[in-house]
Amino acid sequence: MQTGPTANGSQSDEAQGPSASWDRLIQHWKQELLAASDQDRNVKFPTPSRDTFRKRLDAAAAAYGFRVLRVDWVPAQGSPLAIVEASSPSRFSDNTAAIADALDPTKPGGQDWQGWDYEGFFLGAQDESGDPFLAVYNFQRDHGGGQWARSEGLYPYGHG
Repeated sequence: MQTGPTANGSQSDEAQGPSASWDRLIQHWKQELLAASDQDRNVKFPTPSRDTFRKRLDAAAAAYGFRVLRVDWVPAQGSPLAIVEASSPSRFSDNTAAIADALDPTKPGGQDWQGWDYEGFFLGAQDESGDPFLAVYNFQRDHGGGQWARSEGLYPYGHG
């Protein structure tokens, strides 16, 4: 279990953490996010407060029936990371797009990558046994992102 400050200077809002199985995915996301920090320095992201993100996360948890395990931040970018627990991986997967949109909404204007609230965003879900089953993430300054699922049927977005 990871608690308190985590790798790359992120700060944890929760005392509980997921299993070490998340470390590789989270490390990849943080590396991509931080590597892009020197690109397009004139681009600013709205970066709502931690309280705003937590309210969105709590509302999504109530609406979609998951439990929040961990909330971390990459401070320099104000980018949130949330790890949650869901009793039904398939139901969570079906709702992932709506959950992600509620947590990191987009606004029209400019290029697509410029319309997001946060410069980067990571959402991971694990089952009640603590086994990760899904992750979605982005790093907007580098126009990138990705998804991971432990089985083909759990991918929340189409992929090739």
